[in-house]
Amino acid sequence: MATDVVLVTGGAGFLGQHVVRLLQTHTDHVKEIRVLDTMPYKNELDHEDNKPVLSIVGSVSDAVTVETAFKGVDSVLHVAGLVDFSLFPDMKKLESVNVRGTQNVIEACIKQNVKRLIHCSSVDVVMSPGMEVFGGTEKAMPIPEHFFFDGYAPSKQKAEEMVLKANGRILKDGGKLQTLSLRPVAMYGELDKFCVTFNLHAAHKLGGVMYQLDPGRAIQQFMYAGNAAWFFICAEKTLRGGTSDASGQAYFLGDETPLNNYFDFLKPYLAIHNFKLSSFRIPLWLVLYLLYLIWFFFWVISPVKQFNLPVGLASVIYLGKTRYYSYDKAKKLLSYSPLFSPEEAWKKGYTFYSSLKFPK
Repeated sequence: MATDVVLVTGGAGFLGQHVVRLLQTHTDHVKEIRVLDTMPYKNELDHEDNKPVLSIVGSVSDAVTVETAFKGVDSVLHVAGLVDFSLFPDMKKLESVNVRGTQNVIEACIKQNVKRLIHCSSVDVVMSPGMEVFGGTEKAMPIPEHFFFDGYAPSKQKAEEMVLKANGRILKDGGKLQTLSLRPVAMYGELDKFCVTFNLHAAHKLGGVMYQLDPGRAIQQFMYAGNAAWFFICAEKTLRGGTSDASGQAYFLGDETPLNNYFDFLKPYLAIHNFKLSSFRIPLWLVLYLLYLIWFFFWVISPVKQFNLPVGLASVIYLGKTRYYSYDKAKKLLSYSPLFSPEEAWKKGYTFYSSLKFPK
């Protein structure tokens, strides 16, 4: 019987749309879905709408809006967040959205008697500068003193820490809040704007060629956004079932997408638009040197005029580092197994990436 109201923050965005889709198609206990986002929710994945969706336009950084939206909600899937890997990350906005926004979400859960809070974190919260990861587990990877991505990673780590500390807090009606945090790896699929899409646009601007970096043979982990969304469904169902062992913890996410070098991963998607990888590799040190010169120049002129690039130094270094994680803990405690096979993910992704249009 459908009895619960589930709210998705950031439900109009990339991952949020996939979460809403699975709430529609794979939950019998949900009677109403609410979406809190800075833009109106519209079904962008063309799935069946079996349950009513209430779209609430507003930011998690607005405490009043959040508290009002949470009234009568049973579970909150906190997907909203600011991702900023640029040369000069917007520190104030990262703090406002990712940190204070999450604090607003927690306090609204307490005041409005929301029973369950599932937070979207990132694997970047355990990545230190220059670090490589080979099948990393949650237990073996503590929070570092310094982060690979300045600005973004510390903001997500602060948010995750607050969410996990909120586990067991007493609600206004005397009940207890259950929380957990999910750490996705790089995601691809429908509505993706960065992992593959950003590189397709870059290749188009460069005459249909994606230039490879050397060293560029590092192995990385990717996952289909639909499977990342499935983690949220599994987590919500687990907490709803009263499994206390699963709450108060963080989980790495993953699926059966083969581990791959970043450029080899992009190759079939480039081929969709008759783009290709360069036949030669540009030395990584050269790209970093040029990027550092750009950074220094932008910094010098910043008092007069501010410039930025969508990709910073850390993003380039990241490409040369092997990193993949184990999601065995989620299999055990959240009863997770991938909902979509790599073949299904490819088919869905192919349709989306084929539809991308590039300026002439």
